Amino acid sequence: MNVKNGLVLPINYSFWPPKSQTILMAFVQAVEGDILTLCPVINDFKAAEFFDLIVPAGKTSLACDLVIMGKLQAGFPACALHAGLAAASHDESIKLCLAMPDAERQRLVADLDYLQKNTLPTTAFKVLRGTFLPKDSEAARWRRKFVRRWQSFRLAALIGAVKAQPDRFPQYLGMKTAVETIEQGLQKKPEPAAQTGPANEENAMRIAASAKKRGGISIERSETLNLRRNLAKAMQEQKQTVAVFEKLLNGSDADLLELALRLFPARR
Repeated sequence: MNVKNGLVLPINYSFWPPKSQTILMAFVQAVEGDILTLCPVINDFKAAEFFDLIVPAGKTSLACDLVIMGKLQAGFPACALHAGLAAASHDESIKLCLAMPDAERQRLVADLDYLQKNTLPTTAFKVLRGTFLPKDSEAARWRRKFVRRWQSFRLAALIGAVKAQPDRFPQYLGMKTAVETIEQGLQKKPEPAAQTGPANEENAMRIAASAKKRGGISIERSETLNLRRNLAKAMQEQKQTVAVFEKLLNGSDADLLELALRLFPARR
């Protein structure tokens, strides 16, 4: 699958929560191996908030309004995107998405990067962005539900990627047991927000002990805690100290699965 950063592509709806009728696409903010940094894309300007990039239909080759929800960027496996991307010649809409000019792709990536880094009134609105939504507004309530669905979509896609590659991970990780437990929990409760901290086994234990207070489905279970411990050991063995790995280690179930995919790349 030849995916480039800056493209706006259809998602794989087999991982999207079935009860939701939301139509959305995904903006590819970055590509790192088989991990894609994706942001959800909708077309309703009324739902745009301050960290969303607004692209009017007249400013894009896709000829439709785009709201790129940059605050919700996260790591996904390639299977989160529409399976037909590899055979785009049979779908005119996908061909249009893949044919986005390089200059447009680069402009979208640059504009979103600028939007995320500039929040002062003197600089913030040099790009077209949304505004702060009143907490009790209809748009704000819709966004809260949407965030939970986006998190569930990410977790389901990561589970799918891990299950499709059982030989990718060493047995000592306990991946199979952890994924089975995570998958059971996915239907019961949405993903909690990630919690960051120093990446080590001691901190993994501390987070696990506080999990019930956070009300999340992550890390209070022994299977997931074992996976967290083993990923911490793998990071030490591989001498991985970058901040993104530390954040993933101390995050949600989805973060753990993404970390595993990053630590153990697919065999070529």
